[in-house]
Amino acid sequence: MMRLLTFDALITGGVPIIPRSLKYHKDILNIWDHCLFYDYEDIQNPLAITEKANNLFDERGTQGVLDRHTISCYNYHVDNRVETMLKAIYDEFEVEGLTVV
Repeated sequence: MMRLLTFDALITGGVPIIPRSLKYHKDILNIWDHCLFYDYEDIQNPLAITEKANNLFDERGTQGVLDRHTISCYNYHVDNRVETMLKAIYDEFEVEGLTVV
């Protein structure tokens, strides 16, 4: 669920705020520059992390929105995921003559 919310935030251009425990998850490693990580203290007092996210959003402006949308759309959108799965199947079973678009 958290992964879904992270990529929902990215595809809309937002700055996801995700648990620090997921920082080294394989799907999160490539998006460090586009998200913030929260700790227990941030749950107790969310004002600081929220302000940090808002400042990051404002600092990066329109280009940041486009960057976050693009990284999500071209790396994590369902089309890309299905293409990756099909390619793995084709490679595993040495299927030839089929093209993954």
